[in-house]
Amino acid sequence: MFGGENLYAQSKKADSLKNILRGTLHDTTRCDVLNRLSSIVYASNPDTSLELARQALDLSEKIDYLKGVASANNNIGIGHYVKGNYKLAIDFNFKSLELFENGLRDGKINSADAKLGMGDAYNNIGNIYYRQGDASTALENYTKSLKIWFETGNKKGIASASNNIGNIHAGNGEYDKAIDFYFKAADINSQIGNTGWQSNNLMNVGEIYFMKGDMAHAHEFYGKSMKLKETINDKSGMAMLHVNISGLFLREKKAAEARKEALNGLSLARSVSAKPQLRDAYKQLAVIDSTTGDYKSAFRYHELYSVYKDSVMNDQTNQAILKKQLQHDYEKKEAQNKAEQEKQLAVAEVEKKQQRLVLILISCVLGLVAVFAVFVARSLSLTRKQKKIIEGKQKEILDSIHYAKRIQTALITSEKDISKALQKRAKQSISS
Repeated sequence: MFGGENLYAQSKKADSLKNILRGTLHDTTRCDVLNRLSSIVYASNPDTSLELARQALDLSEKIDYLKGVASANNNIGIGHYVKGNYKLAIDFNFKSLELFENGLRDGKINSADAKLGMGDAYNNIGNIYYRQGDASTALENYTKSLKIWFETGNKKGIASASNNIGNIHAGNGEYDKAIDFYFKAADINSQIGNTGWQSNNLMNVGEIYFMKGDMAHAHEFYGKSMKLKETINDKSGMAMLHVNISGLFLREKKAAEARKEALNGLSLARSVSAKPQLRDAYKQLAVIDSTTGDYKSAFRYHELYSVYKDSVMNDQTNQAILKKQLQHDYEKKEAQNKAEQEKQLAVAEVEKKQQRLVLILISCVLGLVAVFAVFVARSLSLTRKQKKIIEGKQKEILDSIHYAKRIQTALITSEKDISKALQKRAKQSISS
């Protein structure tokens, strides 16, 4: 996110981090310190910020430290944004966003750090689109950023996104809504001591009053913003304010004061190679000199304005930025589709294994049933055989019994005949 700190606090923190760098540090700690230092000095010295971020990137890639790589890409993007190199800025910001998203998904960056990085990236990408005049895409990214900030309770992020959404309302001519968002952001930034962003919020309020034609309030809020920017040594921000104040004086027909402010803005913009501010300062000087009749000077400044206008915004840059957005959206969608496909394949594989297990179980059950059936069949067969044998034995026994009975009956009959014969003989003997 683009902001700043109190100059004393900023200098103190920077000195402290520089001292830490001179000591013996673990590589990941060194990467974190380099990135933190880069994020502190970008407003006052974007070139130094870029160099520190590049050092952090080189070391992070060397040790495979994903959080360090992602943060360094973010800081490099911010440095190029301050210098007006929007094509480079958006390349690095999208790379940072992709790395934080992947790190969160794969568990290689903890949730808090990943979401902080993603929120910053969406906000920074929104700023670039806003500068390129694409308010719709800017708002889309600001909204994504704001959602993350509310989810994580990040007041600094909420303030930043609120300010940027205020910019969208201002561009739509909804001045009262814009001022509400700016004041909300300024209040939060004041509470958390975020001087740099508070100064931006107040500068934006001044611009709204300027557009409404309220010069007194415009001077008031530009003045408040300038005092805060001076405390953090925000040279690119001060350059922008000087050009804005120049516009106020020119509308009030105070050409001399207007030219002085524009030249102050030009000097500061040159000191930090801030192309957007250089473009605006040259344009303002061309308008002032044209108004005062110095057409030769006006033409010279207009030519310089045209150079920086083409450098900052041109069709190729716009197309490249749009292509980057589409590429990111496509790659993100492809990654989602791939993840969904892998999930479906995993589910299918589980189902396949379950089906195999079921088939194995069914086969085992059927096998057991078959074995049991064979056993039962054999048992039945044996039982039948045994029954036949028993029945045969029973028949033999019964036949034997019947035979014995017949013999017994025959014997009993013979005994009776003998008895009768004996009795008859006895009677014959007595008669003789």
